[in-house]
Amino acid sequence: MDKFNFNLDFLRKNFKVENFCNELDYLVGLRSENFDLYKEQVGIYKYLIYFSFYKKVPLFNTVLEVDDTSDFEKDYHILDKEFNSKKNSKIREEIARKIMDGSLFEFMSDNFKLIYHFPMDYFTQSLIYSKFNKRYYHIYFFPYFAEKDGQKPDVNEAKHEVINFYDQKISKKDFFNDILKHYRDEDLGFEGGTLVKGRDDQLFQDLNDKNINYWQKIAYDNYDE
Repeated sequence: MDKFNFNLDFLRKNFKVENFCNELDYLVGLRSENFDLYKEQVGIYKYLIYFSFYKKVPLFNTVLEVDDTSDFEKDYHILDKEFNSKKNSKIREEIARKIMDGSLFEFMSDNFKLIYHFPMDYFTQSLIYSKFNKRYYHIYFFPYFAEKDGQKPDVNEAKHEVINFYDQKISKKDFFNDILKHYRDEDLGFEGGTLVKGRDDQLFQDLNDKNINYWQKIAYDNYDE
């Protein structure tokens, strides 16, 4: 019998939302201070799971502070093994789909409110408001799968990261310009960091409706060529 219950209703009931938001704040700071270490941390979805079982989660690939993280250190590897098992593939797919449709955070806690959500061909990016600390989180999701080829989304085969937070609500256009900045900085290195009309448009199409192109609709004046 498995030790951990990954039923989403169980996770939601036990989710420690303030601990989770404090972790998001810390990860945003880590991103600017030590990007290499930031990239070695687990996906945000995994923190949602961890904070349904533990009060504190340490940084990965660093020396664990055993006195503070003993509960986590004792059996998180068992949690990971069970979550990664074939029998939990449906749960991993369900989490991935909730990220792509923008419902995961609000499902986990009424502390969260989805402000903007852009499910695009290349990635999904969202702005999510946290009521208790009055912050707006920029969340990035890159699913490595092609459902049109018969593949199913698996959250383990994806990037799910917090990029930044804002202390005040920003406009949809300003947020999308930040998405484009992130795309230039981290995804366009192989193209010299340039955003080109006609070449890159398809990446910003809606995941389900190819007639919607968020770049063209919101910030098409933001381009390099």
